[in-house]
Amino acid sequence: MKKGERSRDNILNVSLDLFSQQGFANTSVQDIANQCGISQTTVFYHYKNKKVLFEAILEKVISNNRNFFNERLNPELSAYDKLITLLISNIDWCLEYPKDAKILLMLFNFSTSDETFKSLTTETINNGRALVLKSLEDLDENNLFHSKMSLSECAIIIQQYINAVLFQVLARDDGEIVASQFKSTVHSLVDSLIGINE
Repeated sequence: MKKGERSRDNILNVSLDLFSQQGFANTSVQDIANQCGISQTTVFYHYKNKKVLFEAILEKVISNNRNFFNERLNPELSAYDKLITLLISNIDWCLEYPKDAKILLMLFNFSTSDETFKSLTTETINNGRALVLKSLEDLDENNLFHSKMSLSECAIIIQQYINAVLFQVLARDDGEIVASQFKSTVHSLVDSLIGINE
């Protein structure tokens, strides 16, 4: 890795840590530069402002999340087990990488007042929903989807539920218990949504 790439990566990693610990607004570019042992000018050379830096961090976080899931995805799994793996992997990812998960929550918060972040949130949500929808389509192809809801309606509900669990895992003192409860009930949740017992 070249020196410039190492510097960019270091800025990203330090910024991710600081944003997740102190918040976006409370972290200055000078804080980032100090932690990296470089000048503000060097930070701005690589990222023209904090917003661009946050977007780069978000891209890294989403890529890490996708890789985390793909590493757990055995191609031999049934369509049903792939869906369960997707849902549980998101919770496990949140537990293992809480700083990354906090970045996603920050994005959702920013989107209420910033059009760029709103666009990024929409894209992030749509990409996540597409993964859930693909799993549901696979279930449907295997004649395992019997819900009165459409595939897309079911995907929306599942994604909203996962987002709520992620928020609680991060925001509550007993987040690990919330995660454990989710994992112990995920099969019954999915079964009821897809109508597998009807």
